[in-house]
Order: sequence, then C-alpha cells, then structure tokens
Amino acid sequence: MKKDVKNSVQIQGDQVVKTFIVGNRRRRRFRRERLALERLQGIDGIPQLLAFDENSLNLTMERIPGCSFEQAKSVDDDFFIRLGELVEAMLKRGVARHSMPPRDVIVRPDGTPGLVDYERITLRYMRYSPVWALSCMISRFHLLRLIGKHRPDLLTPAQKRKLGWQLKGQRLFRRWIEWRRAHFVEPER
Repeated sequence: MKKDVKNSVQIQGDQVVKTFIVGNRRRRRFRRERLALERLQGIDGIPQLLAFDENSLNLTMERIPGCSFEQAKSVDDDFFIRLGELVEAMLKRGVARHSMPPRDVIVRPDGTPGLVDYERITLRYMRYSPVWALSCMISRFHLLRLIGKHRPDLLTPAQKRKLGWQLKGQRLFRRWIEWRRAHFVEPER
C-alpha cells in the first residue's frame, strides 16, 4: 500500500484502489477524478474506472501495467508521439491536466504510454470557455516540457520557441506570486 499526504493507494492484482483520506477538499478531488475517468472510458492507456464509493471516497480502477516514466531506462521516439496523441484524446473528451509529472506517465510493457492520476484537472463544461482554452494550453505545455527535458531533439523549432516562451511566462508568474506573498498579507479567515 502506498500512502501519500492526501491519498491511500492499494494495488490489488490488476486493480488499484485509491482512497481520498486527508484534506478539506478531498470530496472535490474524488469527484474530479471520478468524472475524469468516466469521460475517458475506453481510451487505451488510461485506467478504466471499475467502481466507486462516494461514502468512503474510494475509486477502484484498472491498473495500467508497466513502470513510471521516471523509472524507465529508455523509451523509443514513438513513445512521445503516442503520448501526444493520448493527451489530445484526453482533451477531446473534455479533460485537461494541470500537470504531467514523470511519475504519472506510465511506460507499458509494449512501450506505449499510459497516464494516471486525474485529481488535478479541469473539466470542460462549455466548448468555447476561456478557462478551457487556457487549460488545454497548460496540458500541452506540460507535454512539451516533458519532451523538452528528456528528448529536446524531438521538438520542432516552432515547439522549441513555444516552450521557451511558456517557460519564461511560468517564471514570471512564479516571481509575481512570490512578490505578492512578500508584499501583501493574506486576509485572516
């Protein structure tokens, strides 16, 4: 059994049971992941939701066999193309990830990608929402950043420029947040 700060994850053969145990937003995280997995049903490389219990905040899902990207010794160039296709299929179904850490990217035994952990996501409710457009941009940015970190030679010149601008924007945003925290006191609740 693996426990992180907020969740308990138990691997039981070909299934994973994830329980949301800590935090005042655990019900929201549970609901988001459940809705995301329901929307993504049938996409190869994304765990299928098998059962859920809203009272105990348990999700039972298919286990994606393989190892995390950070544990993989190597992947072929085609892996990143397929990962991009997986991200686009996810966006087409109305699910955008807020991050894509290497631990959530699975290298399956056949060398194809999988993606797990859908509690930090945005769901599309309106087709032309500016929030949705920004969420898609963030998901694609995290994909480019992952490729840029591990295989920058696979990025086109246009993708490299885009990634460079997005990384600069991310640094500026983080500096602004730090400045704001240093100069403004959070109101007491």
